[in-house]
Order: sequence, then structure tokens, then C-alpha cells
Amino acid sequence: MSEHYRVLGGHDSRAADTSPKASMLHRAALAGVAIPFGIVVPDASYDAWCADGYPMPAELQSATVVVRSAFSIEDSRRESLAGTFLSVLRVPGGNVAAMADASARVRASGDGLAVRRDLIVMRLVDAKHAGVAFTEREHEDDLVNLVNGTAEELLAGRVTGQTLDIPRCRRGEPTDLLLQSWAQRLQRVLQLVRELDGVNRWGSGDWDVEWADDGAVCWVVQLRPVTRPTVRNEWFTLANHREILPPLPSRFMATLISACAPGLFSWYRRADAALPASRPFIEVFEGRPVINLSLLTDMLRTWGLPTRYVTDAIGGRDVRPVGWRFNRVRSATPALARMLWAQFTAVSSTRRARLTILSRDLLEAEGQVTPLVQAAQRRYVLLVQSMFALTAAMATPLALLRRTGTLAAHLSRQRTPGSDVVESLRRDVVPAVRNNPDDVARIAVGEPPASERGSYEWKQWLEKHGHRGPYESDLAQARWREQPAAVLALLRHELAYPIAPRATPYRSLAEWLTLPLWWLAQRPLRAREGLRDDAMVAFAMIRELMHDSADEAVKRGALRRRDDIWLLSIDEAVALDGGARYDAMFFELREHERRTEAAVTIPGVFRRFDKLRRDRRKSIRQSNDGWQGIGLAPGKISGRAWRAEGPTSSPPLGWTPEETILVAPAVDAAWALLFRRVAGVVVETGGELSHASIILRELGVPSVTNVSGILRDVRTGDRMTLDSTRGYVARG
Repeated sequence: MSEHYRVLGGHDSRAADTSPKASMLHRAALAGVAIPFGIVVPDASYDAWCADGYPMPAELQSATVVVRSAFSIEDSRRESLAGTFLSVLRVPGGNVAAMADASARVRASGDGLAVRRDLIVMRLVDAKHAGVAFTEREHEDDLVNLVNGTAEELLAGRVTGQTLDIPRCRRGEPTDLLLQSWAQRLQRVLQLVRELDGVNRWGSGDWDVEWADDGAVCWVVQLRPVTRPTVRNEWFTLANHREILPPLPSRFMATLISACAPGLFSWYRRADAALPASRPFIEVFEGRPVINLSLLTDMLRTWGLPTRYVTDAIGGRDVRPVGWRFNRVRSATPALARMLWAQFTAVSSTRRARLTILSRDLLEAEGQVTPLVQAAQRRYVLLVQSMFALTAAMATPLALLRRTGTLAAHLSRQRTPGSDVVESLRRDVVPAVRNNPDDVARIAVGEPPASERGSYEWKQWLEKHGHRGPYESDLAQARWREQPAAVLALLRHELAYPIAPRATPYRSLAEWLTLPLWWLAQRPLRAREGLRDDAMVAFAMIRELMHDSADEAVKRGALRRRDDIWLLSIDEAVALDGGARYDAMFFELREHERRTEAAVTIPGVFRRFDKLRRDRRKSIRQSNDGWQGIGLAPGKISGRAWRAEGPTSSPPLGWTPEETILVAPAVDAAWALLFRRVAGVVVETGGELSHASIILRELGVPSVTNVSGILRDVRTGDRMTLDSTRGYVARG
């Protein structure tokens, strides 16, 4: 042991008292993580180390080494400063002159900063594969960015590398045999990193790991806490929303549903508090709220359950099927028990939810939009959470009835508010108007019946069912009470083509034998349909009160007409209470956005960074040129492109940061100052986990990397829109 340096992983307690970067590597080595042999030269010992001729252990004198910074401000709670300071690779360990030059250059990269400048001298791994891995608690896959050979070009952002999702394995679980051998070794290393206790002084369980695999061992060469979460290329599905919302929902409803996402997923988190707290359950793509399928399948993988259970419940496609993992099921027993209890008590809890949904707090809005938005959010969350429980409660008995072939027969005897919409029309209204020629003639031209009996039955039907309507989950959609044309068309059809009342057949032996299963399914099924009907009563009331508020806004010139309120996001609508006004230009732009969104075809299942297809036949004009990349810090902005030549460039004279989008061939940490002077960043060639990408996430700058071909097509001054949540850049 030398007084000038500390050996990483050695039995020298002084090594733990160095900078965060060196200290974490030291503690990780003590915990059994494979760290290349290396030493730390503390700032206070540097001059003496130089004076003594740069002494090092024999293991380094005969090796090729890398000299890295380990400054006190690196890898802190708020920022990593990844790549900000110099590292010098391929230094001959026994060459004093080379060591003197490398160490001086590394320390000089921190000149002018009042920081402790420790150094790390580490054996250079002769890597066959190397890269960066992010292991984050809220994901069941670790995100890996790699290249063949050493990773300096990848980390500098000069090459893109390959991006993989590697399934996490836990202690006692085998590695994934379908992976290559280096990936299996990385799986095990990342498992050890996640298990480190007391190594990360900031208490985070999320790690940014730089690794190198020499064909026999996977080595960790740097280790730091994740300061900003990654934006993953997750799977999303329109399933469920496609059934209850119009092809392009109103902006108001899309943003309301998105705002409800944390409350919706909290139903699962009540069963298991370890489930993700910050991953969005619902996001909006091209005006449509979509469900995060990856989040739901990750939840089932955490519990050891087959991922197909998700798609069996909500529809869609099981994009990455995983089966039973019984060791995880055992670990998740408390959470699964709470889920079973929620299913067992679903009907009784739904009764309470229905009372809350129909409560009269709506009448206290007094012309204000804010309480109505809040009331709509509460009711939507209650509705969907109750649906979760009821759907889960009925799933097993319905599946068994389907397997026995008796489900259709049992359902044919079922009457719920949903099926009663048509049945009561046939039962009550049709007989009342059939023998009245005037009523039949009025219905034929789309007018309601006017005879005493016909008018009475029609009004009774509207009183009972008029709060329902097409795509009724969208508050912007008219109810049958407002626009009964579709109901009158059905009534006209019933009069023209009468259908004899359906006789109820006797139960078959199979139906009698499966009757107990039907009783189990019937209670939650009826409760679910009753709940939905009550929710639509509340939605109709909210819609009416929103229109009252919109009428007041029209009077004071804040809106053009009452239905404009549905073109607003919920934040924009709430701003009406504070005196916000939206002029004709605002709505022209919003309507243009809506036409553009309507021209996009969203598949039932897609990934975040997929380039969604635009149907030019639906668009009012030729769609913008677009480029797909990898989103970093989320956000969506529009502005002018600025093609910068280098990190010392300046934006064109007179350009403001709010309108400037930096477009660069590649970036590294030296570009960080420019990042703060622009609204967004587009990088043609770059890795998702490069140093600059990490910094962009930390700064929260909307940014997209690996946008192939952008420099070929974009010039300074071109108008462009950057949607880093989707990793998409569009011209215009």
C-alpha cells in the first residue's frame, strides 16, 4: 500500500473517503462487482505522487491503463457531469512521461473550478463488447447501448451503437439463455449492481453503468446514479380507448384522461407500493390517449404472471410474451392477495363509487370551469378504477363459461342498462307509434312523435336513456337527448322491419350445471353496466354545466362559440376562470392541428419511436417531412432550425432561445452551454446513453438524437416541430 494512492477494492479504508465516483467503484468492488484493477490518487496526494515518479502497483506498470477524472462534483444527486472532464485512454502504465502527460491533462480539464480533483488510474479492458447500461427500478428491462470493441466513440456521441432491452434477472434466477454470452454476463453484473447496499450515497436504486466485456468477464468501468430517467421505446395500445372514444377524441377529453393517469394506476399501486410511481400509465399521441402496454406487462412480470393476462383483459397484442415465474409469484403473494381481495369486494365498493359519482357537488360549480374539470377527473378515475376491479372479478368465471360453451346462452337472458336502451325502445315506443300514421310520417323524416301516447313514451325513453350516446366517454360528444337523430333512425327501421319478440328458451342441462359460475359472473357484470350508466348521467350533467360556462365565456369574448371549449386542453379551459381569452387565430391553429392529427393512422399496438403513418387523403395539405429518432428529455416545441458548426457557435443575431432548435451532426459534453441557449436539440448521430444525452436529460431540454438524414434536409431558418416524447421531428 502506498501513501500516495488507494487501491480500488483493496483493504484500505481510505479508498472509501475519496470522491463519489471513486468511492462507489471501491465499494462496488468490495461487494463483488468485477471492477478492473485500479488506484485512486487523491487531490491532496497528487503533487507528492508526481514527485515520487508516479508510483503504481506492479499490475498497472505492466498494463495499458486509462486515466480518468474523479472530481468531487461528478456523479452528484442533481447532475452527473458525464463526459465533462477528460479521460485519457491507452496510456502505457510503465511509461513515466506518458503518465505525467495524461494525469496533467485530466487534472487540467478541471482548471478554474474550486473542486477536489482526484484521479483514477485503471487497467484498460481489451473489450470485445462495451457500452452503457441503465438499470432503473421502474422497468423490468435494462436499457443497453453498445458497440463492438471499446466504447469511447459511443460515449462521445460520435457513433450510435446498438440499443437493446435486456430482461432483468434476480438473485436465484437463471440468466436468459436466448441472449448471447456477453449479454448473459451483463445481466448478472447488473443484478449485482442493483443489490449494492450503501454504495450510492444518494440512496437511488437506479444506476448508469459503463461496462466492457473481454469475452470472459464483464467489467464495470464506471458507476454513477441515474440523475434523470430515460425515455424508453415502450409499447402502447389503443385497446379499450378505441372502443369508448371517437377516432379523434376532443382535445379536452384527451388531456383529461391523460391527467387522470396517476390516479388510475394508483389502483394497482394500492396492492403493491413498489410498482412504478413516475411512469405515465396513459400518454397522448397525435391527439389520442393511449395505454402504456409496457407498464402493464412489466407489472405482471414483476409479479411472475403471464403477460397475456393484460391483453386478454384490455385487448391488443401480447408483443413480448413472458410466462409464469413461480419464484416471483411467491414473492408477490401479499400484493396478489390484495388484488384478490379487491376483486372479492368489487361489487360492494362499486356501490359506494356509484353514490360518489352521482353526488350533487356539481351544482356548486357556479359557472366556474375548474370545479367541473376536477369533478370530471374524480368521476373518471372512480369509473375506471371500479371497472378494473369488476373486470378482474368476472374474468375467471366468464372464461370458464366461454370454455363450456354456455356463455352466450347465459348472456341472452341478461338485461342491463346498456341492453335496455334498445329493448325499451322496442317494448315501449314502437307499440305507441306503430298505429299512428302521423307519428310514423314524422319519424320517417327524422322528427319525434307528436301524438299524446307516442310523445309520452318518447319523452319517457329520453328521460331514462337520453344521457347516453355515441362515444359517450368523450364529454364533447352530444347525447341522444341533444341529438336524437340516430335513435329516430333506429325507430324508423324498427317500424319498417318489425322483429317479433324473442322467446326465452328453456335452460339446457349445461346451463343448469354452470349456473353457479354464471351467478359469480353476473353480479360484477350487472354492477359494471350500472356503474357505467350512472357515470354517463354524471357526464351528461357535467357537459351541460360546461356548456353553461362556455356560454358565459362567449358573452365576454373569450370563446367564439360554446363548443370551442372542447377544442381546449383542460389547462386552457381552467384558465378561462382567470380571464383567459382565445381569439379566432388560436382556434384556426388548433383546428389545423386537429386536421393534421386526424390524418395520422395509429395502429392498435405501436412503439413510442415508431413513425406513425399519415394518410395524405385525409390531410388538407401535403404532410410535413418528418424524421424519426430517439427521444431524450420529453417535451414538444416548435421553432426555427439552427445548424451549428460546433460547440462555440452562436445562434443567428436576433434569435431568441424560445424559438431556436439546435441541429447538430453530433454532440458531446462541450455543447452543454449551447443546450441552455436553445429551446430544443436535434442530433443526427448519437447514442441514447452517451454523455451528452445524459446531460440533455438532466437539463430537461426537449431533444431527439440519432435522427438520420436531418442535416441533409434541414437548413438554418427552416420551421420545425420537435416532439421528443415520441422521438419525432417534423418540418413546419
